[in-house]
Amino acid sequence: MSPGQDRARPRSEDILANLAGRYRYGAGLIGVRALSETGDRGLRQGGDLYGERYFLGRRWTALGRVSLYDWDDKLRPDRSGDHRSGT
Repeated sequence: MSPGQDRARPRSEDILANLAGRYRYGAGLIGVRALSETGDRGLRQGGDLYGERYFLGRRWTALGRVSLYDWDDKLRPDRSGDHRSGT
């Protein structure tokens, strides 16, 4: 191949989106996060809902999070599926 010649290369295009927000109040906060990643190689979509509660002048903190995600991995189909977690 001589200089100046461009070799044909395969292209992959992805669309990414992320949205997050949180609300603080005197004794803690509540937040939400959502994301979407789609493209030729698969997709991942889902979100989190989380919260914090402060005690004894912010000396102690209680945390909670719930997540729900779905994905489809076209490169590794055995890894596709739902992922649900809670802590």
